[in-house]
Amino acid sequence: TRWLWPDVVDRSKQRWAAQFCRTEYNPFNYSHTEIVGEKEPGAFVATLPCYITDNEEFKVPTKTINVLTPMTAKQRAQYQHMLNDSLVWIGEHPLVAELPLVQKIRLRQIALGEVTFDDDLNVSFAADCESSKINACHAIVLRHPGAQILFYTDSKKFAHVLAKRLGSEARAWTGDLSGPARDRLKADFINGGVRFIVAVISAFGTGTDGLHLASNVEVWCNRGFNDVENVQCEGRLNRRGQDADHIVRYTLTAPDSGDTLDFERLMKNRAELQKSL
Repeated sequence: TRWLWPDVVDRSKQRWAAQFCRTEYNPFNYSHTEIVGEKEPGAFVATLPCYITDNEEFKVPTKTINVLTPMTAKQRAQYQHMLNDSLVWIGEHPLVAELPLVQKIRLRQIALGEVTFDDDLNVSFAADCESSKINACHAIVLRHPGAQILFYTDSKKFAHVLAKRLGSEARAWTGDLSGPARDRLKADFINGGVRFIVAVISAFGTGTDGLHLASNVEVWCNRGFNDVENVQCEGRLNRRGQDADHIVRYTLTAPDSGDTLDFERLMKNRAELQKSL
């Protein structure tokens, strides 16, 4: 807005944010802060000479289906040990979370599937790991015979395991996928050569236009920390040119886990942002 009204809008983004915005701590960006809403919804736009609202009538309705995915016995045991003690024994090796942030990351991983160590003693998922969310993904595939489906997760390692478990018709879309490889995978999905894409949220939000020509079904195994990236991914299928009369969105949530807290926090922040618009 400063480009339009340089004499009206503060030159300093920091001063502007301090005056109008509500922030939260975010350990994953440079400033460690994230703008999550306005202190007073509508206060900033009221200072501008004029503004218009965006018309999104081209979007189709979204049918959201919330699926509870109770953790398996092994997942729940790992989750409780990590929650209570910040430590899980995996075979002869301890998995220790020395910081609260690391503990939160480990709890999110365990809610996706039973964790283990790879050959380099890095936290990973075995190809045959127990996972109620993978079981739910298979059930959703059976519910939509022949349909092409997008699966979302914030974990690259889980994305690879889920893609393998979905079979030869599935591919993982991760941040280390090269540009030409992404173009080929996108083309294969649009043309029907690939039926399932398991996408890492942070790698998939922008530059992936055209997938809506092939699918209207998406499955969220979990949400990313950054809700801007979540919103961008939600727009991959619901965009101009979508032929289906609605989007089917499955949200997989493990009860009594960080899934519920993350979802509630993101939805609260999103609702407050929407008020300001």
